[in-house]
Amino acid sequence: MSSKSAIRGRKVETRENRLRGAHPIDRVVVYQTALSPLIITKNEATNTIQLSACAMPFLFPHTIAVSVNAILSCFSSTRSHPHRLTYCTAGLMFRATSPLPYGGSKQSPGYSEFLESDNSNNQLLEFLVHALNFLVESVNKVLALQVSGEKDVLDELLMKGMKKSGQIPWFGPAQIPAHLTHQFEEQEEGCVYFTPARLSIKRLKSGTVEDVIQSRGSN
Repeated sequence: MSSKSAIRGRKVETRENRLRGAHPIDRVVVYQTALSPLIITKNEATNTIQLSACAMPFLFPHTIAVSVNAILSCFSSTRSHPHRLTYCTAGLMFRATSPLPYGGSKQSPGYSEFLESDNSNNQLLEFLVHALNFLVESVNKVLALQVSGEKDVLDELLMKGMKKSGQIPWFGPAQIPAHLTHQFEEQEEGCVYFTPARLSIKRLKSGTVEDVIQSRGSN
């Protein structure tokens, strides 16, 4: 190899090195800080649920079990049957516009996968836990509706949840089972309860229960 060729080769190599240094697109960046796993816990002060970081990682089945127990603890603290509030939560979450694993196309939404499994109420709550942020928001909405005495809205959500989880037929008459009927909080004997002005489920899905109730009262 001539001296001119050697010099030309070094120049090419130097230019390639400069290009690689200016555009490090082929480099892999490894982040050392691991993300903390999340789990659902109960806020005892407000009787709602929240997402909390785990101090130590749990196996996935244990994370699901702890999260389910936190939700059931909140539901069990009300006068209504926990299964009623579970179906009401499904009524909020099982729609095509929801995030995965529940939403998707109208022809084949994610929640249709639940119908292919053992679709008991306990299995339903475990299925709901798979999208934690959306679940926390929906459970707290249902708890707020229960405390606010919004019987009609909860009845409608209950029927939606039972239909979409395969508990009752889509079409034809259906009756709410006796153990799933609404129970008012702090109910007293001899009291007569009047149904308030109807809440809009469409507005409820886009805002908090408190905001919708407040706006309804100002109308």
